[in-house]
Amino acid sequence: MLLLLAAVVVPTASGSDSDAGQVIEVRFTGTTEVRGSGTELRARSAGELDRVESLLAAIPAIGIEPLVHGLTQAEATELSIDASRKSGEASINMANWYRITVPAEATIQALADLRASPLVSYAAKAPEPVAPPATPDYFPYQNYLDPAPTGIDSEFALADPATRGSGVTVVDLEYAWTRTHEDLQLPPSTDMGEGQYIQYTAFADEHGTAVFGIMAARDNGFGVTGAVPDITLKGISPTMSPGYGYNPAGALAFLASRLTAGDVVLIEQQLNGPGPGTTDYVPLEWNQASFDAIKQLSNMGVVVVETGGNGGYDLDSPELLGRFDRNTRDSDAILVGAGDSVTRAPLWFTSRGSRIDLQGYGNNIFTTGGNGNLQGAGPGQEDIRYTNNFGGTSGAGPIVTSAVVSVLSFLKSKGRPPMTADQLVSLLRATGTPQGSPGTGQIGPLPNIRGALNGIPFRPPEVVFSSPDDASVFEFNASVNADFTCSDPDSDISSCVATDLGPDGEFSIASGEKLPTDMPGPHTLTVTATDHGGMVTTASRLYLVEEGCYADGIFLASVTPRGRKVRLLGSVDPIFEGRSAAVVRNNVVIANTSVAADGSIAATVPAPRSGKARARASYRLIVNGSSTSGMKERGGVRVISIQDEPGAVRIKARLAGVHRKGRLTFRSVPVCGKPAFSKVVRHNRRGVFSVRIEYLPAAQLFTIRRGQKLIRLPVVLPADRFTR
Repeated sequence: MLLLLAAVVVPTASGSDSDAGQVIEVRFTGTTEVRGSGTELRARSAGELDRVESLLAAIPAIGIEPLVHGLTQAEATELSIDASRKSGEASINMANWYRITVPAEATIQALADLRASPLVSYAAKAPEPVAPPATPDYFPYQNYLDPAPTGIDSEFALADPATRGSGVTVVDLEYAWTRTHEDLQLPPSTDMGEGQYIQYTAFADEHGTAVFGIMAARDNGFGVTGAVPDITLKGISPTMSPGYGYNPAGALAFLASRLTAGDVVLIEQQLNGPGPGTTDYVPLEWNQASFDAIKQLSNMGVVVVETGGNGGYDLDSPELLGRFDRNTRDSDAILVGAGDSVTRAPLWFTSRGSRIDLQGYGNNIFTTGGNGNLQGAGPGQEDIRYTNNFGGTSGAGPIVTSAVVSVLSFLKSKGRPPMTADQLVSLLRATGTPQGSPGTGQIGPLPNIRGALNGIPFRPPEVVFSSPDDASVFEFNASVNADFTCSDPDSDISSCVATDLGPDGEFSIASGEKLPTDMPGPHTLTVTATDHGGMVTTASRLYLVEEGCYADGIFLASVTPRGRKVRLLGSVDPIFEGRSAAVVRNNVVIANTSVAADGSIAATVPAPRSGKARARASYRLIVNGSSTSGMKERGGVRVISIQDEPGAVRIKARLAGVHRKGRLTFRSVPVCGKPAFSKVVRHNRRGVFSVRIEYLPAAQLFTIRRGQKLIRLPVVLPADRFTR
C-alpha cells in the first residue's frame, strides 16, 4: 500500500538545473516504491516514507521530480512489465528514477549520503548537454552580400530591421528542402502544399535547402547568413499527390488562392526548350499553362521572380517562337540570368536576351545544403550540410529575390504600398551594377540594395485639378471636360488614371475628355497618380449633373393654320442645337429652319392655295436624317397665354366651336424619361381652360381629347434646364 506523505517541505524541481543547485539522478529501490513529486510524494509504507523524508532533509534536497516527463509513473511501470514479459529478462522500472536538486556546495556529501542509503540503488550527477561540433561562420565568404559592385549590398540591408525582409512572405517553387537544417529551423507550416503538392526527394541534391539558405539562413554567428533572414519563408513542390505527377502550373495556381499583393514567388524550375537535347533548358513560362498561372499571380499583385534556365539560349532567337517577346506576351515576372561572381559577365550556360531583367551570382555561392563540400556531405548529415559551389540561375534567383524583398520590406515598414514587378525592375535596373561583357547577351545589372533604397522617392506624387471644381453643378449634357495633371517632385509618374463614378457605374476618363454629364445625379471624379517608387496619391472632385435625358428621334407637336400660312412646332434632342431642320410637305422639302438651343423647332410656311390641296397636305420635319411621321394641318385650339410660375407654366387656351361648359382630358407627353400623364380639366362655356404644367427634365408635347376628338396643342414646353 502506497502512503501519502502529508507534509514533506520539498519544492518541485524544474526541468532544468537551477543556478543555485546541482541535479542528481537517483534510482530508488523497487521495494521503496517512491512515487509522486514535491509535496505529494508517496512511498510503499509509512516507515519507508519517513525514511525518504529524513534522507531528503539530510541531503538537503531543494527539489524532487520524476525523471521521466511525458508519461505517468503508472504508464512507466506498465512499460517495464511489458518489456520484461517480451524479453524474458528483468527490466528496470523507470518510474523509480528521480531528479533531485541539491545546493551546489552540498553535491559531494549528498552523493555520498544517497549512495550509502539502503533506499537508493544508484545516484550520480545528471549529465550536462554537450554541444555538437561547431559549424564555422562562413559569412565572410558570402561575397554576394558585399557592397556593390561586388555584391548586392545585403550587408547594408542587414543593419536595418526595416530591410531584413520582415513582413514579406516568399514562396519557393522547389522540389524539396530540409526545413530542420541547423541554419534554417523552419516550422512544418513552411510547406504550403497542404498534402496536394508533396516534396519530391529523389534528386537528393539539397537544391531547395541551398536556395532557402541564400535568402533566409539565420543570422546566428555560424554557418551562413541569409540576405533577408526575417522573411516568412514558404515552399511548395511542383509534384502532385499521389503519384508525384509534375504540375508546376497547378502548384502556382494553387498558390494564387493563398497569397496577396506584395507577396513574392520564386520559381526554381526550368523546362526543356525547342532543341532536341535533354538539357536545352528555358524558363518555366515556355509552357503556356505555367505562363497563364504566373500571369494570374502577377495580376494579383504578387511579385514573381523566375529563374532564366541553364540552357544557354538567346531568348530573342526565332526558335523561341516569340514566347519571350514582351510585345507578344508578358507574364510580368522578373526573369533572372546568371552572371560571373567576379566579372558579372553572362556565364556560358545562362539564358540571355531582352527578356532577362536582372542577374545574380551564377557561381561560387556559399550557402546551406547543396553537395556539402564544406561540411555535412555524409548520409544523415543534411542538417549540418554547407557548400561553397552552388550556382546556376538557381543561385542567381534567390539573390535577386533578396534584393526585391529588401525593397518591399522597406516600403512595408513605411506604411507604403508594395511596388509592382515592373516598378521593381525599373528601380533595380536603374540603380544596379552594370553587367560585364554586354556584347555576349543581356542578363541585366546586379542589384544594389543600397542604391535602390536611396532611389525610392519619399515625397508622394501630386494631382492638380483644373476642372471640375469641387461641388460643381452642371446642366444635363453640358460640355465640360475633365482637366487634371499628375506630377512628382522626386520621380517619374508611372501611371495617372482617372475614373468617374456616377449613377450608371464607374467609367475610365482621361484628362481633356468630356465629363459624363449625360448621366444625371451625383458624380465622383477620382484621379490616382503612382510614381516609380510605388507611392500613390488619390484626389477626388464631386459634382452634380442635373436631371435630363436623351430624346430618341424627332417629334412633330402640331401643325396649325395661321391664315394663309401653316405653323409647325416640333422637338428634337438639344444635342442637335443649330442643326438644319427641313420642313417637308408631301415628300418635298419646302423650307428649312434651325434647331433652337432647347431642342425646339418652329417654322411658319405658306399653305397650299387651294382648299383641296391644303386639306390633303401632310407635313414632316427632318433633322440629321431622322424624320417625324406625317401630320395634317389641324386647328381646334388657340393658345391665349403662357404665364411663368415657379417651376412651371400656366397655359390658357380656347377650344373652337364650344358653347357650353364641359371637361377635357389634357395629356402631357415627355419626349424622353418620364412616361406620359393625363389630367381632367374644366372649360367654360366659351371653351376657355387653364392648366398648370410643371417643367420636367425633358421637353413636353401636349394633346387634348374632348369626346372622340383629339386636338394637338400648339405648344412645346422645353426641359427645365433651359428655363433658368
